[in-house]
Parts: sequence; structure tokens; C-alpha cells
Amino acid sequence: MLKNGEAGLFYMVANNPNHETILGTKVSIFQDLSQLRDKITDKSIKIADKVNGNYTFQKADVIFKNAQEVNPPSSEEKKKMAEKLRKQAEESNQGYAMMPVEMTDQFFLLFATYQNGEDKIGVDITNLSGKSDPTTYIDENVEFKQEKVQVKGVEMLHTEFARSQSHELKWVYESPDKKVKYAYTISGDINKVSKETMMKIAESYLE
Repeated sequence: MLKNGEAGLFYMVANNPNHETILGTKVSIFQDLSQLRDKITDKSIKIADKVNGNYTFQKADVIFKNAQEVNPPSSEEKKKMAEKLRKQAEESNQGYAMMPVEMTDQFFLLFATYQNGEDKIGVDITNLSGKSDPTTYIDENVEFKQEKVQVKGVEMLHTEFARSQSHELKWVYESPDKKVKYAYTISGDINKVSKETMMKIAESYLE
């Protein structure tokens, strides 16, 4: 029901004894780099034309925050919206109802893909600003090896995943005024992109 870049509040009639709603957001897809840069209001975020010299920008999947995430409604307001949607769902006999939710220009996740032939490098940026404290979990059945590395004095975490033959380099940027915080992740094929190459790419983001 949602188009790219839209959000909606859904109410499902079936298996919903507590009359709860579900907030859904659909990703925005950008293939034009200038449009992406225009949309990202925080200009401290670096979105490169190329990485590692010959990997060029292909596309970015971006999830923006919607109005209810930026300014959460009170419990009373949530109940009123759920009740309104419940009536709509029952009267329509469709089993569900949806209310559009306004989007903001604040992004939550940005997944950029850079490509050289068939080879790809991913650069993901997660917005950690605000009160949320996101945590990353790795399945205990996944074989991986981690080590800390230093790039221009910034501590980073390098992780190799044995089965998928992939690896990633993560670090966190926080503005001097502590108002914004972003986690950067560079990922690629172990056999195509070395750890040293990833560290050089990370260095370019620190300049």
C-alpha cells in the first residue's frame, strides 16, 4: 500500500486482541547522487562519488524518520488513532485500515552501493542521534572474527564473516557539540576488497 518513501499507521483486525497499530515505513531509493545529497539536510554526512578509486555510486536505499518517530504521540493519542482505524477496518470488511503518516527530512538508515563491474562495496550510515541506543547482534551460529584497528586515531571494529566470505569495518562519528552521532559501516567481499583497502576508504571519510 505504501509507495517508496512513504509511511503509514496500520491496524489489522485478525489476531489483534489488544487493538494495537503497526507503524510501517517504505524505503526511499535514490539513483541520482545529487538528489540524495539535496535530501540529506545534515551536510556533515559525507556521501562519496567514488570509493577505492574505481567503485562508483550506483544507488542508495534510505529510510527516513516519520513524524510519529520524531514526535511520538501520547498513549491517549495512540488509543484514539487505534480506535479510529479499528472502526475503519471493521466497516470496510477488508481486515485492515491504514492512515498515512507524514515523513520528515531526518534519515535513520542510509545504505549506499558502489560498484566496479560485478564487484560491490557497501557504505552504510546509521543515525544514532537522540535518545535511542541501537544495538547490533550477531547470531551465535555465525562464524566471525573481530579485531579493533586504528585509522587516523579513530578506533574501528573490523569483522570477518567466514561463511559468507564478507567483512566490514565500523566506526562512530560524533559531532563536537554531541548533538549528532552516526555509525559508518564499510562492507565488501574478502576476496575483492582487503582490510587495508577498507581502512583507506574509512580514512577518506575522516578527512
